[in-house]
Amino acid sequence: MFCSNCGQKLNENDRFCENCGSPVYQEPEPVLSPEPVLSPEPPQESEKPGEAEEMTDAEAAGAQEAQDSGSSAEPEDSIPNLEKKIMKNMEDELIFEMPAGAKPHQENYHREGPHTGGTYDYNGGRNQEPPAYGSMPGAHKKQPEKKKSRLWIIILAAVAAVLLIGAAVLAFMVSSPVSKLKSSVKDRDWTRAEALYEKNFAGKDRREQQAAGILGDAVQEIQSEFISESMDYQTAKRHLKAISEFWDDKSVEKALESARELNDSRTAFKEAEACMEDGDYAEAIQKFSEVIKTDGKYEEARARLETAKSKYKDKVLNESQAQAELKDYDTAIAQVKEALKILSGDRDLQEKLEELEDGREKYAIQSVLDQADSYAAKGNYYSALDLLRNTLKENPGNEKLSRALENYRQKYQEDILGKAQAALGSDENYDAAVVVLDGALHTLDGDYPEIEQILREKREEYIQAQLAKSQQDNSVSSAVGNWNVTTVTTGAYEMTVSDFLMYGGMPGAQMHLEIYETGRFYLDILGEAGEGTWAADDQESGRYILSIDGDTQAVTIDAAGKLNMDLEGVLLKFEKETSA
Repeated sequence: MFCSNCGQKLNENDRFCENCGSPVYQEPEPVLSPEPVLSPEPPQESEKPGEAEEMTDAEAAGAQEAQDSGSSAEPEDSIPNLEKKIMKNMEDELIFEMPAGAKPHQENYHREGPHTGGTYDYNGGRNQEPPAYGSMPGAHKKQPEKKKSRLWIIILAAVAAVLLIGAAVLAFMVSSPVSKLKSSVKDRDWTRAEALYEKNFAGKDRREQQAAGILGDAVQEIQSEFISESMDYQTAKRHLKAISEFWDDKSVEKALESARELNDSRTAFKEAEACMEDGDYAEAIQKFSEVIKTDGKYEEARARLETAKSKYKDKVLNESQAQAELKDYDTAIAQVKEALKILSGDRDLQEKLEELEDGREKYAIQSVLDQADSYAAKGNYYSALDLLRNTLKENPGNEKLSRALENYRQKYQEDILGKAQAALGSDENYDAAVVVLDGALHTLDGDYPEIEQILREKREEYIQAQLAKSQQDNSVSSAVGNWNVTTVTTGAYEMTVSDFLMYGGMPGAQMHLEIYETGRFYLDILGEAGEGTWAADDQESGRYILSIDGDTQAVTIDAAGKLNMDLEGVLLKFEKETSA
């Protein structure tokens, strides 16, 4: 037995050709009817001699013609043609695994016919066979009973052939790769499906197309089950992931993405409803907004979104008002601003924000003014000034702050000058007064140039007075002490005091001057003593005026530190006693 496609020799029980993969047609053995044995009959007498013989020849010729036509042109539904149609359909519907090295399929449907040596031609029917032994065309007239018997034989043979071919086709269909793939997909056995795909379909264009149809249907079915909620997300994801492991098609990735988006949407709707129950309307708005159009709850989510927005706005307006009444404007404003991020452009919220900001400004300014008053009450005018100045930077042009700043600037200036004057005191302690002014200037540090200018002028005044006083103090300190006459000059003669007293005959007389810090002095000249007051001369440094009972006497201290007294042409020079 040989393959009808490639001619490969086959074993008796082979169902498919090992060379080309074509199915093997097991031809049923035809049932042969025995040739009838003709018994001699006596010749019939006819009215006309030779008539029977003539009829016999005509009938024989007709029978022969019928036999010839039956042998050479079988009807379309004859057994071979029926087999051919079934085989052709099976090849069109199924995919056969062709062994390596097999020849391409060729239309060759000739195969040996059984017993008689004739052949079946699937393209045209059964070839004519030589007549059976003992059968001569036209020898006998064909009886009707024989025709009927042959028809039944043909019918039975056709039924048997169809049954055999159907069984072969059924067996092949059950065991074909396509059927196995369909079965695996139906059972969702993706491990088996992957093995079948890699072995029988991958890299084979026509076969991959059939596999794509099967797997594409499976993907759509999984999607449909997930959309209808007859399959949960994790199961759908697991199936689609398994398919994507061996079938690289965009439809699988798209199905995975669609399933993820729909699952996220369903989750968002559930979470939004939970937020509504908890009063977390801001989060509910966000979650309702995440519901996608392909979600069956999309329209419901739209309606619930509007409800959440309304409730959220009412909540924000009420809570911000309560905070404003507690003077917590910062918290109230922050809450309304956050709400405007969610409900962008809402007029009610925008008006509330403006109201709160205006209230905060007024409250802040009044708080600053109150605090400045508190500083001033404690004499801390600089802190009041600093607070007002910084607040005015944040609120430029505010009249209340500007007036308060000018008021406290004047008060601060007066306060500093008063403190400096107090430091000066009655003893004219200029150093202390200057220290007060220097401290104020250091604190101001260029922030208040008007005040600083006045303080600098006052400081300079104190310094000049201090210098004058210092000079006077130096003069006083120079004059105070015990002075004794050392030389006496008369005209052109200068002599020591001892010589002067000796020549005058008064060796034991005193010539002595005592000047006290209290502004008084004591003078003893040759036994003439007297007390009076003294003072430094404002017009001339180093010159002092001694006064006794209205009479004055000028004395000077020269660069050598000697005190000079001119008594009507007699110049007395004194030297100060040094302490021991």
